[in-house]
Amino acid sequence: MFEMLKKGIRNRVFLHTLFWILSFYILLQHFSISSEISLVDYIFTALFHVSVVTSVYINLYFLIPRLLNKQYYVIYLISLGGLFLLFYGLHVLTFDYLSEIIFPGYYLITFYGYIELLKYFIIYIGLTTLFMLSKYWFELLESKKKLAETEKEKIQNELKALKAQVNPHFLFNSLNTIYSLALKQSKDTHLVILKLSNVLRYMLYESNERYVDLEKELEFIYNYIDLQKLRIQHPDLVEFNIQGEITGQRIAPLIFIVPIENAFKHGIKGDTQQQFVRINIKLTQADIELTIENNKGQTYPVGDDQYKGLGLENLKRRLELMYPGKHFMEISEYQDKFVVRLVLQL
Repeated sequence: MFEMLKKGIRNRVFLHTLFWILSFYILLQHFSISSEISLVDYIFTALFHVSVVTSVYINLYFLIPRLLNKQYYVIYLISLGGLFLLFYGLHVLTFDYLSEIIFPGYYLITFYGYIELLKYFIIYIGLTTLFMLSKYWFELLESKKKLAETEKEKIQNELKALKAQVNPHFLFNSLNTIYSLALKQSKDTHLVILKLSNVLRYMLYESNERYVDLEKELEFIYNYIDLQKLRIQHPDLVEFNIQGEITGQRIAPLIFIVPIENAFKHGIKGDTQQQFVRINIKLTQADIELTIENNKGQTYPVGDDQYKGLGLENLKRRLELMYPGKHFMEISEYQDKFVVRLVLQL
């Protein structure tokens, strides 16, 4: 940190020194009254820079940070008027009084009037202000870039956290199902293993992008639901419908899996005879709408909410980061069921 600070200071000193060397060279050529530059030209140019340098640094380190950057534009303009008066007064003071003290015998006088000095003032103040604002602009761009990278990294970390929640018990349940099928020597065992392999491959590898093809996400959901059906006694209690056409839409991966998983976790459960999980997805070019309904088992205590938990909080945060102002989620609890409605603008 200290080394970076020293490097920044060195760079700033170097750039400022380079600017004033260039300024001195240009004005030296401008003020020279003959083809050959004499000592008096160097002295005159140096004295001229006294008021210029003072005004420039008052503007850079006082007026711009305290007024212009805080959008006090009118006060800043008024302050520039006061700064010009200081510039003019210091210029006259330098040539009428200080020059005789510092360089006696040279009889240096200023031959620039109010209007001419105003032009120099505008050029230097305008030029250095533009340089400073450009520096702030580049710093702002860099800050936004770093913020975007941080947000992207945060999204990826939250996505990994979401996967970590889904994977363990889903994998455990699926392996139990495969084990049961293997004991029965079911002919469908290899198909179940294939579906599980497809689901895990998508979750671990294909869902690492910020957005994926909607078709792949729906295929993942299909396989996930099929695997869930295998572990319940009455798979016909599960309904999954899609309305609309898939026409190249893209979606953030694993957005729908949390409410779908909760529906299976809590829906086909309990002593009630009215068990069900209904999943409906409605597609358009502009948005996608997911509606999930599942029963509440008799094992639920009054006021219990299946949708309180880290999984949903991660989902809400991901929606805020990836669909800011372009999503709507509503969770409703009724006497005998939960209903989740999630709408994403694509």
